[in-house]
Amino acid sequence: MKNSSYRPLIGAASWTQIAGFVEATVEARCSQSTHAWRYQHLHALTYFCDWVIATQMVPLEQSLRADVIDTYIVERAREIKGSVATRERAMLRRLAGLENTFSTSKLAAPSTPAAPYHEADIIELHSWALHQRTEYLHRACLAIFTLCLGCGLTAGEALATRGRDIIEIAEYSALAVQIAGRTVPVMARWHDELAALKSLVPDDELIIAPNAASRDAALRAILKSTPNFVPNPRRMRTTWLLTHVDAGTHLSTVLAAAGLTSLETLRRNLHHLAPLPYAAAMNALRLAGATS
Repeated sequence: MKNSSYRPLIGAASWTQIAGFVEATVEARCSQSTHAWRYQHLHALTYFCDWVIATQMVPLEQSLRADVIDTYIVERAREIKGSVATRERAMLRRLAGLENTFSTSKLAAPSTPAAPYHEADIIELHSWALHQRTEYLHRACLAIFTLCLGCGLTAGEALATRGRDIIEIAEYSALAVQIAGRTVPVMARWHDELAALKSLVPDDELIIAPNAASRDAALRAILKSTPNFVPNPRRMRTTWLLTHVDAGTHLSTVLAAAGLTSLETLRRNLHHLAPLPYAAAMNALRLAGATS
């Protein structure tokens, strides 16, 4: 395979799972193309397939369908420029053997960034997660809160998480979630909530709406189950991202934990960060106190 040296920036376990399908598909459709052309299609298909196995929407071999591609691109356009998402859509349709029809739609324009939650909102979200009227809703709401706000997962990743995906990291006395080849520790503030969630779920069972025929519909119903209060998983994830940036977590660490491949999502949300006081900003720019 001409592309066997290709190694994407995703978890090794995920790449092992999808590499054969990705490389064979690109070889079949792009064997006579330039190296740059093949690389672009490898890149687009890799992150599409990584999303497919993370969300478990369809079996990988059945994923190159128009409806699945468009569902992915709508979500992808929330984290990269709309024009880039549109180009990726064209490449995925080409790899699927589909005509590259396109009409002006929400795919072509960047989505409005989801504003982070403030502390008062987080307290309200925490109460929402803990105080539900049924065991089903309690488990689901606790999962959405802890996985999206505490671990930075997308809604699709939270839906795909099973009991066994919550693991212990003994040397740090920490809990983490394994998803799409990533291991993401829960923020220490929400450790007890993730521990409580783990105790509620059998290892092999999906945590949120395990028996629902339509997972997306079940998620929408869960989020709308409390009158006059509709939590937003995207805002929870944005809150997680910006909390880490504000705390000084290295950007490469944040991007890898979030499963992001570019700084675009962070760039579009930087205006939500409170500026440093003047003196602190000066010391930071001078690297005052930094060690060599």
